[in-house]
Amino acid sequence: MPGIQKSIWRKISNQNEGLRLMEANYRLWRQYDDEWNQKEAWPEAEFPHAKSRYMKKTGCFITSMAILLRLYNIEKETDPNLFNPLILCKNMQKIGAYDCFADIRPESFSRLYPIEYLGSIPYSYTKLVELLKQEQPCLVMVAGLSEPFHYIVPDAVLNNDVKICDPGFDKEYLSDFSKVFYIVMFRNRGFISENTVKFFSGSITGIAELCREFGVSSEYEYSEKDVLVKAFDKWGKDIVKHLHGDYVAVLRNAREDKLYLFRSMEGKQELLYCICEGNGLVYGSESYITSSEAYCSVSKPPMLCQLTSGQCVEYYQGK
Repeated sequence: MPGIQKSIWRKISNQNEGLRLMEANYRLWRQYDDEWNQKEAWPEAEFPHAKSRYMKKTGCFITSMAILLRLYNIEKETDPNLFNPLILCKNMQKIGAYDCFADIRPESFSRLYPIEYLGSIPYSYTKLVELLKQEQPCLVMVAGLSEPFHYIVPDAVLNNDVKICDPGFDKEYLSDFSKVFYIVMFRNRGFISENTVKFFSGSITGIAELCREFGVSSEYEYSEKDVLVKAFDKWGKDIVKHLHGDYVAVLRNAREDKLYLFRSMEGKQELLYCICEGNGLVYGSESYITSSEAYCSVSKPPMLCQLTSGQCVEYYQGK
């Protein structure tokens, strides 16, 4: 239903049972809806450098995430008075997920919901269809109108196209957009944690037994990452004293906004890291180096360093 028609329908049907049913249809949530634009979503006192104060202009990501959480039954609250895009926005603000620019870290959703942000990949129709068939949560970044980027929620494959939930322009299919940039991937990992794995290489000894101990699937693609998160939740920086094997890893704590780089006690896997100009942290192996992240340390290494066996290095969010 186009935005103007939808708005008029709401006004003339305010007492109608049909309105209640439509409002409960999260697929119709729009960032410009009056319900979440009565007040500033990002007040100047808290977000002095925000591009916009209201959901209607820059709320496509949080609105899309609200739709996604309902679409995959990750958020089980069906009453729109108790869960909607603005409520999600405020809940994310309470846990410090937004910075002063009102930009949000997708990893932070794992503090409230049993999901994990897996990063973004260049758009591929084949890959998107594969994700939808696997029922793996994802968003798609497309070309916007007033803004360079816009987020939508892919819903289903239909007639060699992708049916979407569009929080901004009421478009129905992915092909309605002139350009598609990225697929933003998540997975439902089944448990809530403020820690997420940013990098992992190698193997953990006794992974099947550890999966049983921590209650995660040993047959799942991400079983070792889930064990790492559960182990870090339990032991923190002492994780290498309890998890044996040949591995290196980087974990991020969303609440403290810190990175933890560590290497197993007996392992030979390499983890290289370096603080570059502008406090950009680069880390990885010789075959994989991350893009620069804005983390820094009290004692900045002057050159490329390598973790030693059993070492853990801690970084905090650079400002």
